[in-house]
Formats: sequence, C-alpha cells, structure tokens
Amino acid sequence: MPYGGAYPPLPPGYPSRAEDIPPAPPPVPLRRNSPGLMLGGIALTAGGTIAFFAGTGLLASASERYEIYCDRDGFIGICNTRTDGPRQVAGALVSIGGGIMLAVGIPLWVIGGKKVPANAEATEEPAQTTLSFGPGSAALRTRF
Repeated sequence: MPYGGAYPPLPPGYPSRAEDIPPAPPPVPLRRNSPGLMLGGIALTAGGTIAFFAGTGLLASASERYEIYCDRDGFIGICNTRTDGPRQVAGALVSIGGGIMLAVGIPLWVIGGKKVPANAEATEEPAQTTLSFGPGSAALRTRF
C-alpha cells in the first residue's frame, strides 16, 4: 500500500506507541568556561580589528603623500611625489599589532566562551598578591 494505509510494523526493540517511549533525561546545566577569558578575548578582538584597519589606513595614506611642484616655462604643476616614511612605518606597526591582538583575542574568546557542565567547577583559589623588596629592587607578583 504505497498511498495511505498503515505503516509496516517497527523492528523489534522500538516502542510501538508514544506512551512507551521513556522520558528524556533532564538537561545538564551549563556555564561558561571562563567569563573573564571570554571578555578579554572580545576586547582584544575588537581592539585588534580597530587597530588593524587604522594601521591599514595610515599605511595607505602614506603613499605619495607630499606633492612637489615645479615651474616649467611659466607652467606650475606637480612634477614628483614623496612618500611619508614615518607614517608608513607607523601604519605597518599598528597593523601588525592589530593582527597580533586578533590572533590572541579570537582563541581566548572561543576557549573562555565554551560551555562546560556547571557541576565540573574546580575549587578556585583566591587571588594572591605578593610584594617583595630586595637590595635595589622591588617585585609585585599576582596569581589568579
């Protein structure tokens, strides 16, 4: 009976009625792996994106930035252009810094935002700050 009619019987082991299906287990409560790591990753990613595009803009605007005018038989016109070297270097450095921030921020965002079971909480130690003084030196160490 291809059109209409009853379905063929189910294979052995499958329930034949909806009432025979056992209820689903309750969902496992989840939490973020590390909200601080995730927020740090979001901030680095946003800052890196802004820095990358700002550096690219600086780099692009440094090319042929200065126009040199010449007087040729009474006609004054552009005869040469110069590139702004320091602006070019600054643009490249800002772009590279933004790219590094992106490369660090995205994994932090992903690792910190991963959902883990809420009952798998590790015992967190409180943050510790140690201040050490020595002859001609001082050190501040924070562990969190």
